[in-house]
Amino acid sequence: MKGFRPTDFVSISVYWFALWYLWNSVHHIVLPTLVPLLAPANLKGSALGTMTSLGLLLAVVVQPVAGLAYLLGALVLMAIREKRVQT
Repeated sequence: MKGFRPTDFVSISVYWFALWYLWNSVHHIVLPTLVPLLAPANLKGSALGTMTSLGLLLAVVVQPVAGLAYLLGALVLMAIREKRVQT
């Protein structure tokens, strides 16, 4: 396997920036707008904290699973290509 090229580092940085930008906008714009619709006024802080925690938990679970699915798909494609070359 080859090492990371400079373009790979740039790609990862762009991906990270996009995720940060998306989450930052959701946390500072969308969630405070939704909290008054979903929770009473005396529970605004708790509701915002709970929604933030659930979003982070979802991200912690979904991103590795998606990465694993991508890796397994790539391995299957490599095996299929290798089988075609051998035959």
